[in-house]
Amino acid sequence: MSLQVQFLSKTSRYALAAVTVLATLGPEERLASAELAELTAVPRAFLGKVLTHLARAGIVDGVKGHGGGYRLARPAASIALAEVIAAIREEDGGFTPCALGAVTCDKTNPCAVHDRWYAIRESLTGMLATVTVAEASEPVRRRLARRQG
Repeated sequence: MSLQVQFLSKTSRYALAAVTVLATLGPEERLASAELAELTAVPRAFLGKVLTHLARAGIVDGVKGHGGGYRLARPAASIALAEVIAAIREEDGGFTPCALGAVTCDKTNPCAVHDRWYAIRESLTGMLATVTVAEASEPVRRRLARRQG
C-alpha cells in the first residue's frame, strides 16, 4: 500500500498544468480551451474558471472566435510558479490545508504532522517563487513531443 500525498490543491495543480502546456506553444500559437482541457486532463468547465483567473492576473491571454484560444501573455521564463498559484486566489495559498487530509486541522486543533507540514509549506513556497513556468514546462514539452512523434 502506498500513501499519495498531494501538496497543492486541485485548482493550483490545474492552473500549473494549463500554463505548462501553454508554455510549449510557439509565440503566435494559441490553443483552444477544449484542446487544452484534453491535454491537461482538466474538466472543461473547471478549466474555464482557472483560465479566467489567470487572464485577470495577466498570465494568459485569451481570444474568442475562429483562430482564437489561449496563450501565455508574457514569456514563460518571466512567470514564477508562485505567481500562477497566487492568481487562483485560494485562501490556503494553493496548498492542501492538511497533509493528512484532516477536516479540522489548524493551530488550535492540529493533526499529528501539522507543525512539520507548516515547515514544508514554507520551503515549498520559497521553491515555487524561484521556479519559472519555462523550467516547469520542459517535461511537458518532452511528453507532447513523444505524443506527436
